[in-house]
Amino acid sequence: MIDTAVGRTDITFRRLELWSRRDSGIALRPISLLSSRYYMRFCASDEPGVLAEITGILGRNQISIASVIQHEPTTVESALGTSANQVPIVIMTHQAPEGAAQKAVEQIQQLATVHGPSIRMRVLEK
Repeated sequence: MIDTAVGRTDITFRRLELWSRRDSGIALRPISLLSSRYYMRFCASDEPGVLAEITGILGRNQISIASVIQHEPTTVESALGTSANQVPIVIMTHQAPEGAAQKAVEQIQQLATVHGPSIRMRVLEK
């Protein structure tokens, strides 16, 4: 701290080799392997089998579900003047790798019954 106060930080850090570019022997772990719980939210058509499609994709990506909440449907008007019932589906997962969660959400978003952008957030636990 004193070196910082008197303007000698660059000398101290160079001398102690802090944050040097030399190989420290510590390998960074790829983010795709980072394991965490996830909060996922989708807006889907209110039709039989939609939840089964979504959970099937999660299962094929080895993502275990902790809880699911499906709210009441709302009527959404399209630009063509047609209306459809859509439901928000909220899923909390157990621990899953980032790469698997990202892949699963991409596959779910490609379903014809899932509308708009989906939400995927890591849940940090104490």
